[in-house]
Amino acid sequence: MSQKNTLPGASYFLDLETRAGLEWDEFLGLVETYSPLGREVKGRIQPYRMGQERELRAELRRTKAMASFLLNHPSWGAEQAVLLHGIKDIRRSLRQAREGFVLTTVELFECKRLLLLFKRLRKGMEQPGLAFLASLRPKGCPALLRLLSCGGQSQETFSLVEAYSPNLGQIRHRKEVLEKLLLAERAGVNELLRQDGLRLGRDEEITVQRGSPGADRCQEVDRLVLYSESSQTIVFRLRPSPKSLKWREELETLAIAAEREEKTIRARLGKAIGEQSEGLIEDLERVGRFDLLLAKSQLANSYGGALPHLLSASSPVVFRLEEGRHWPMSMRMLERGILFQPLSIELLKGAALVSGSNMSGKTVLLKTIGLSCAMVQHGFLAPAQAMEWALRDFLFFSTRRREQDGLSAFGAEVTGIKRVLDHHRRAGLLLIDELARGTNPTEGFAINAALLLYINQMPGSALFTSHFEGLAQATGVMHWQMAGLGEISLEQVQALMREGGEAILSSLMQYRLERVEPERRVPHDALKIALLLGLEEEVIELARGFTENLQRGVSP
Repeated sequence: MSQKNTLPGASYFLDLETRAGLEWDEFLGLVETYSPLGREVKGRIQPYRMGQERELRAELRRTKAMASFLLNHPSWGAEQAVLLHGIKDIRRSLRQAREGFVLTTVELFECKRLLLLFKRLRKGMEQPGLAFLASLRPKGCPALLRLLSCGGQSQETFSLVEAYSPNLGQIRHRKEVLEKLLLAERAGVNELLRQDGLRLGRDEEITVQRGSPGADRCQEVDRLVLYSESSQTIVFRLRPSPKSLKWREELETLAIAAEREEKTIRARLGKAIGEQSEGLIEDLERVGRFDLLLAKSQLANSYGGALPHLLSASSPVVFRLEEGRHWPMSMRMLERGILFQPLSIELLKGAALVSGSNMSGKTVLLKTIGLSCAMVQHGFLAPAQAMEWALRDFLFFSTRRREQDGLSAFGAEVTGIKRVLDHHRRAGLLLIDELARGTNPTEGFAINAALLLYINQMPGSALFTSHFEGLAQATGVMHWQMAGLGEISLEQVQALMREGGEAILSSLMQYRLERVEPERRVPHDALKIALLLGLEEEVIELARGFTENLQRGVSP
């Protein structure tokens, strides 16, 4: 997927800003594949598009089937992970073999090992209950594996055995004879030196102290000649005999012949691999897809992934979430000992509004909806108890997370929304978080109301969060409200503060959503939250007086 922050056109599902806001890359980081092929397949994962519901349903069912199988057969998943971890990406060697390059012995061994892993993976994927993996099973090439195991060698190793060439066997046998003759010559000299505790090194040299008995002994052995000396040591070297000189010359000739013969064998084996390279490369792609499926299923089991129901394009309901969670955020909270409160909501075509106080979870709601939709549209199980979703052309998430391109926060918001509105004929899902909250309240209200009415006529859907009073009533859109601290009075908060302190805020805040009538007022929890966060009670009382006067229409 491109890294450009481009328009959400036909080629783009998430722009860069939306990816960051929804924590899409953080979620993908939790998908732990085991092989380089799996990592590559994950890196180029693409969403299923509108019109591909059938293909997506098949992928989701396969992921659910795999997740269920893993729960019942945990050791099977661990075994496949070990095999996948051993897979290497040898496509370069396979392509070179196809183009006629002579492979090295190491490359031949890697090909053999890959074939063996394919065989073991296929066997594991043919177990009862895994028929859904049929298209991902590597076919391998048993004949090629047998060829690379020629001469009775183990399937775990590879060498250019003599069974590949009788001529190579003769060359190696003659080399072995000559090397034994040379060793025998050296052994005779070592026998003369043994009584003085001396021995020739592998380089056929020996270093002794000047004036030592060892130096005298070396001078007495006619097969040793002075090679070099210093003020303290003398180096002697074995002088080759006429026979050994001839043997060494023959060994050099045999080494060249053996190398030539081995290259001929490697070329023949490489040609056989090249003929099967296309199928083996396809097998690597299958293994990469299997690796990703395994990782998706294992992750789904960690968050209790549900099989989502895909809605038709004509369905009035676009999205329904039951007990949903934003998984990366949920994991971070769990590390701090806090449980993520699941969220439930339903969206129809057109626009909808969520109201609620600060810190009541409105932004978390949008992130949860957006990430859940992105996950499902990429073939992941839903992080919820249940989910329904009609595929969209794109997702867009606008939040005042940061300024961009040197613009003010409001300018950045407008620029992002303009990009989306330029594609008003495409059916997307827009998640707009408190647009224009830092502007003049009258103008901010007007901009939000106008956009709600405008988007309500578009093919896509949108969910706005806002503090502005009366937006839902003015536009007539579906209205949801975060429960927040609505079930507790300011007086109760004051009493609790004297007992428990600000740590009780998270336990008091209710992140539950409820469908309300458009005329329902936005909850006023700011004074309660300020008190829970430690603001002086005297200030809170003064603020409450101002609030009551404003609600009665009395000028401050």
